[in-house]
Amino acid sequence: MKKINDFLLAGIIFVELFIGIVVAPIIFYPSAIIGDGILSHFQSGLLMTQVFVKFNYLLLFVSFLNIIYESISNKLFSLKPILSLIILIFALVFVFYYTANVLDMQALGVTDSKDFNDNHKQSEMIFKVMVILQLILFFTKKKEK
Repeated sequence: MKKINDFLLAGIIFVELFIGIVVAPIIFYPSAIIGDGILSHFQSGLLMTQVFVKFNYLLLFVSFLNIIYESISNKLFSLKPILSLIILIFALVFVFYYTANVLDMQALGVTDSKDFNDNHKQSEMIFKVMVILQLILFFTKKKEK
C-alpha cells in the first residue's frame, strides 16, 4: 500500500506542476503558438477551468486515499497524518470553494471584476501551498520504531 500511496502522491504533485508550468501558459497564451485572434482571455479561462474541474476529481481521490493511508500507517497525531489532513482541507477548500466560485463568476460573466481577481489569486496561493505541503509529505520519512 505504501508504494501505491507514494505513487499517487508523486503523481498528483506531477500533475499539479504540469498544469501550472505547461498547461496554463499554453491555454492562456495560444497566440504564441498559433497566432492572434484564436481565443479570447475569457475563452482561455473557460478552458482552464475545465482542466481544473476534471483535475479536482483526481485531487480529491488522492487526498482522501492519502489521509486514510497515513492515518492507518502512522500514529494519529504524528507529522504525516497531520500534513495529510491539512492537504485534504486545502483540497476541499480549493474544489468546493474556489473552483465553485470561479464557475459561478464565469456563469455570471464577471471575470473582469476585482472579486474574481481576488478569488483567483487566493486559489493560486492555496494551490501552491498545497503542492508544497504535498512535497514535504512525500519527502518526510516515517520514523523507525
